[in-house]
Amino acid sequence: MLAVVVSFDRLPPRMLGCYGDDSVWTPAFDQLAAEGVVFDRHYCEFLGTSGRHAWWDGRLQRRSGEPQSPHETLAVLLTRAGVETHLLAERGADADVPLPEDFGTLDMVGGRDGLQAAADEVPFARLIDAAVETLASEASGRGQRLIWLKSRGVPMPWIPPRDVLTEAAGEEGESSAASGQAADEDPATTADDRGRELLDLLETSDAERAFDDPRLSFTDQQTLRDIYAVYVELIDRHLVRLLEALDPIRERQPCLLIVTAARGQALGERSGLLRDAPGLVQPTTLADDVAQAPLLVRLDPAGRLGRSGALVQTVDLPATLLDWFDVSRPDSFDGASLLPFVRAESAAERESIRLQAEDGSRSVLTRDYQLIVEPDDAGERVRLFVRPDDPWAIRDAAAESPDEVERLRALLDT
Repeated sequence: MLAVVVSFDRLPPRMLGCYGDDSVWTPAFDQLAAEGVVFDRHYCEFLGTSGRHAWWDGRLQRRSGEPQSPHETLAVLLTRAGVETHLLAERGADADVPLPEDFGTLDMVGGRDGLQAAADEVPFARLIDAAVETLASEASGRGQRLIWLKSRGVPMPWIPPRDVLTEAAGEEGESSAASGQAADEDPATTADDRGRELLDLLETSDAERAFDDPRLSFTDQQTLRDIYAVYVELIDRHLVRLLEALDPIRERQPCLLIVTAARGQALGERSGLLRDAPGLVQPTTLADDVAQAPLLVRLDPAGRLGRSGALVQTVDLPATLLDWFDVSRPDSFDGASLLPFVRAESAAERESIRLQAEDGSRSVLTRDYQLIVEPDDAGERVRLFVRPDDPWAIRDAAAESPDEVERLRALLDT
């Protein structure tokens, strides 16, 4: 019995074809989506840096000062049950999600990014190389095993190899990632090319805040997103090799494959909306562009196919793995197994989930609303957004629905 998890620290679902983006070429993600279940409302539980993560201990982030009792982690519970745990991680993949210390085997892989790198040298390519080699030992179907591939996802700054950018330019006729550069010119080396200037901006500034630069035009912002999309397509190109390596294995033994991310990524879309309509509220930390993450689950022998609109979170992943290996879930775990959704069994859906951010922001999300409470100079700011109509959280509906604000605030403070 085998479980394989591919996790990205950051990867926005809206950049994947299976989540509705038909401008980004992601056939591997789309194939996995067609063979399993796509969770459309999967969210992080905490945005920020911490010494722990829900993936490893199955617990929601506690508010500052709230006591947390001693607790056994996912890896400890699986190891005790006779499950071999193997973590493969990119070097440097611990800025957002720290590495656990209790997997039975930990292998770190290198690689390099940037214009001078080759497509097969980027860290995710090397991670897949290591995974394919590890999976070769699964041909005999030995025991029970969890293999976890931990990637940064799209790196900061998101600068793909020169050859990949040039290839994208050739496929488009004119490269959106090179801001209109002709297909037979090199977007990475033309001195007066605006795309080259934007690559320089990514290299020399805080890429996280690049979209806040007032010097950037709408076209510039779109070019930065196009460059980001090129790196997503590069990840997809290597992911297909993992799917191919798993094909013979899933014919011989039960196999669970989960591809997910800890969080999304802000790419300037909200800033553009606010610039065009200045009466809207300012961006918030816990809107969907950052708080929502992809989650694709494939089960062999064949599980359910399709999509799920259930509210699920990163904290549900360890509970799912315990369920897969038939290990009892401790009461101290906050998450719930996702396997009933994948097996087409009866599953109780949550009415709400809660999110937190390092800056003190808190949120409760239901099918119809999202309430966000943020600290400010006056103490706190409370805003209400209608879901799913306002995923960017830019139209405050608190004044029109005071009763809903009161109800959700009580739920958040419970």
